[in-house]
Amino acid sequence: MQGHICSPIFRAFTTRRSCRMFCVLTSSGLVAFGIISLLPVELILQVGSKAGFAMVFALLVAAIIWNLSTWYFGLPASSSHTLIGSIIGVGIANQLMSAKTGTSGVDWAQALNIGKSLLLSPIVGFLLPGLLLLLMKALIKNRKLYEAPEGTEPPPFWIRALLDLPAPA
Repeated sequence: MQGHICSPIFRAFTTRRSCRMFCVLTSSGLVAFGIISLLPVELILQVGSKAGFAMVFALLVAAIIWNLSTWYFGLPASSSHTLIGSIIGVGIANQLMSAKTGTSGVDWAQALNIGKSLLLSPIVGFLLPGLLLLLMKALIKNRKLYEAPEGTEPPPFWIRALLDLPAPA
């Protein structure tokens, strides 16, 4: 009996890998939608024009140059922050260039919401695992769970679960 046509996929993607991939793709889509919603609709609709191509090219080149320069100098930088900054820059430039048409450049209410989430997410991402670790230390008294693994041995299951739990957030 021959295997199903998708059987290599089922062997390649374990349940854990599938869940991780789902979380990454879902959160990436939400981040992309949030970033794109910074720009007004009339600006997004111009993407097919020469000005639209220039806008997208400027946005990407600015983000790439910033990321490469921070990497070169060894400075910490967030690619999502860089992309948001370049989108806001393109929106402002579009507003300045098309003052006669009345095109707005950036949806500032949406920019404020994204700014709040960018400030809040690292705090939540730091505090939630820390609180979960403290809770586990209070409830599970096995000291071996909290010691560093020796050599190439993976951490205990419960510690890996604790590390994976906040990943979708």
